[in-house]
Amino acid sequence: MKVPNPQDPRALRTRQALREALVSLIIERGWDAIGIRDVCQRAGIGRSTFYTHFADREELLLAGYDDLRKMLRRASAAEGRWRALAFTLPLLEHAEENKRMFRALVGRRSSEMAKSGLLRLIIELTREDLAPLGEATAQYVAGAFFQLLVWWVDSRSQLGPGDIDALFRRLTAPVLATGPSDEAALSHRGNTPRPSSGGLPPLPRGARPASQGPPRPLLRRLRPQCSGASPRRPRLS
Repeated sequence: MKVPNPQDPRALRTRQALREALVSLIIERGWDAIGIRDVCQRAGIGRSTFYTHFADREELLLAGYDDLRKMLRRASAAEGRWRALAFTLPLLEHAEENKRMFRALVGRRSSEMAKSGLLRLIIELTREDLAPLGEATAQYVAGAFFQLLVWWVDSRSQLGPGDIDALFRRLTAPVLATGPSDEAALSHRGNTPRPSSGGLPPLPRGARPASQGPPRPLLRRLRPQCSGASPRRPRLS
């Protein structure tokens, strides 16, 4: 079977028609209720043509994320956004311009594959930008942005892309300021005392276990002076 050139104008139109058909069907019926026949009928394309471009509907879905990734990097570079996480605002702007498509991808009627595909894309972009801070930080920040994006799209919030981007950066700034926080960095805490056999770290010299209560002089200071009269109550002015 001859594989079409993905840069051929006819191939691009075919792939775009299939992608738009898939998105519209997800919005109408949900991912689980559609098949390849439905997509081909909606796009006006034969099944044999479909299989020259994609192996199944999952590959069709994920191919859209590859195109989105390239578009985000181009948008960041074109505007000189070389700061960390420069992709977030272009992605939010793209979601604003394609609300129906993004609701199909991450809304209530989407599939776990659609959501995991977008999350994987965000993790990859975040990992590239935050490589010096470690994998744990990249996973944490990407997950936070993904959940904020899902909430924004699915709740039909009146906040704009710039508002959401500013909110995300304000919430994320303390995390980025802490520096590397991956497993390797955390494993070098050699001065932490090992737990005793009871599962608790040893007490410093002179310290008393909490179960024994405070020392006796402190107990005497805490007891009220019982000289036959009730302890004085503070006067209210």
